[in-house]
Amino acid sequence: MSNIKIKEQYLTKTVKVYDRILGSRTIVVAKIDMSKIAYYQSIGLGYLFEEVTTTAPEEIKVINYQAVETETPKPKKKRKKKPATDGL
Repeated sequence: MSNIKIKEQYLTKTVKVYDRILGSRTIVVAKIDMSKIAYYQSIGLGYLFEEVTTTAPEEIKVINYQAVETETPKPKKKRKKKPATDGL
């Protein structure tokens, strides 16, 4: 059996149902027995219920990375400019 619950908007309501044999009956929605959902759906109260859908979390993929050891080039030294002389 799937997960079914009573809709939030009907939890505080009272519903009147007419049956030609039993006559008019009053049903308090908050006191509905959840094991008898098929009965309530058969007498026309299926609109009170909604199916709860649960989704499983997506499978997590773990990717292991390994470092590749390579020689890193040494940075080149920058030349310093000689101070300008007047030529004298």
